[in-house]
Amino acid sequence: MLLGRCGEEDSATLALMTTKETEARYGATLFEFTRERGKLALPDQERSYANLSSLHLLPADELTAAEDNLARYLPALRVLLKSALGIGSGTGPRGGGGSIRGYIVRLSGRMVLEFGFEYGVVATSHQYSAARRLQVIVPVLDAAEFLDPGEAVTDFRGEGTDVVPPEGEAWLRQLPADWALPVFDTTLITVFSEGWKQSPRPDTWL
Repeated sequence: MLLGRCGEEDSATLALMTTKETEARYGATLFEFTRERGKLALPDQERSYANLSSLHLLPADELTAAEDNLARYLPALRVLLKSALGIGSGTGPRGGGGSIRGYIVRLSGRMVLEFGFEYGVVATSHQYSAARRLQVIVPVLDAAEFLDPGEAVTDFRGEGTDVVPPEGEAWLRQLPADWALPVFDTTLITVFSEGWKQSPRPDTWL
């Protein structure tokens, strides 16, 4: 399900649509569609869900038009999205045992090549983050990547979706020392599985 309008050259943020509420048992945030409430359910299903703890990116020019327009549900859905992202709930262990919300993560080499960034911050609600199943990641990039030759970091002018963290934060020391200016790119928010814990190949995630 598309979560916001986007131009043809943008990245589209999608929520996973599913007929199963399994992930809710682990703390995932689901938005329910039922036939009884007059909302959309997937074909031949009594109910379906938008899993707001499982977000994915797709180039906007690869989207196809749906038969049913779900835009009328977006206001209510976005309220739940804030909860799924743990907004206002703090970071790290203060949110409960096992949560890694707010932690810096580093992707493996193979994933860096596939997704185009190496560092990120976990933005999953504490309860679901602690379940250690899926983690929503906001990429952290070096603003120098967006500068033209000869430009200084003071010339950087981000998009409205770029967030520059305050200077002097302790966590910034976990990023490469030669970075000019760390920037959160919220348009590239996406989800990674922690399935590597059961895998003989831990390079499949971090």
